[in-house]
Amino acid sequence: MNSKELFNRVRAVQQEIRLIESRRRKYIEMASCAAGMSDTGIRGSGHGSRTEQAAMQLIELADRMGNTIAEYERLVREAEGLISRLDRLRHRQVLTLRYIDGKSWREISRAMGYEDEKSVFRVHGWALKAAQKLLDDV
Repeated sequence: MNSKELFNRVRAVQQEIRLIESRRRKYIEMASCAAGMSDTGIRGSGHGSRTEQAAMQLIELADRMGNTIAEYERLVREAEGLISRLDRLRHRQVLTLRYIDGKSWREISRAMGYEDEKSVFRVHGWALKAAQKLLDDV
């Protein structure tokens, strides 16, 4: 995996965690509504109530969330390790803000004191090249 793939994977897993969390909220709401409409609650029949179906989805999502968070933590440790080895502060800063903190280009531009995003794109490109060089040298 090259440096850009590593950093993009961190962002992709961050997005997956947000998606799982959104689905979890949906199933909690569904279970709450279904439980309020019926006094049957969760039962063990083959077909299951809406509450039971929502509860089963929540269990599956919890398992998926646990695995995804474990992958995210591993990727972040790897990315932070690579970032920490970069010589230039600006390189460390742009990569951390973008891939670890999940900031937009506009937010990064403001945080780094640039007037436009073009400057951030240049620093970002240089930072990726420097990170790749570190990976290639290992």
